[in-house]
Amino acid sequence: MDRVNEEIYGLWPWICALYIENSYRGMFLGKELLLRAKADAEKAGFNKVFHCTDHIGYYEKYGFTYIGD
Repeated sequence: MDRVNEEIYGLWPWICALYIENSYRGMFLGKELLLRAKADAEKAGFNKVFHCTDHIGYYEKYGFTYIGD
């Protein structure tokens, strides 16, 4: 999505929540979900996916960029 469309439509598409149950953590399921979401968004014609979180540092490992609070 280009800058003009971001101004019109806001931060879209976005991942509203990602939670992995404790017993399934460490199995890279979060990574798989994020990569799938990004791939699905790309298929739909988006070149960005947004996510709101306070886990700064985790998502950057998978290509996300921290843009602010």
